[in-house]
Amino acid sequence: LFENDLTGNEVKLKKYFYAIRATLACIWIIENEILPPMEFRLLRTQVGDQSWQNAIETLLEIKQSASEKTIVPVVPVLHAWLKESLAFCKEKATEIPAYQGDINPLDELFQKYIKG
Repeated sequence: LFENDLTGNEVKLKKYFYAIRATLACIWIIENEILPPMEFRLLRTQVGDQSWQNAIETLLEIKQSASEKTIVPVVPVLHAWLKESLAFCKEKATEIPAYQGDINPLDELFQKYIKG
């Protein structure tokens, strides 16, 4: 997503938030070893940098009156954070053990809904 959708001088606001939310969720998983919350306001508490928070606040204000196709200028502090954080997440992801639990209940649920 970052390499494809967030290049150039302008980006879709929606794509920015997709990338930021996913990255924050990855960091949450790495640091807390539990599923991340769905609420963006909780995820963003992981970043203490005030310039980052200010940039997010500005984008949230734009989002309130934006359409699905709204395009915004690149925000350097967010781009730098995304690049650094994604590198961190890729490095740490290799240290997370694979889930070894029983997937049969999930498989049965999936099959139930496919068969209708």
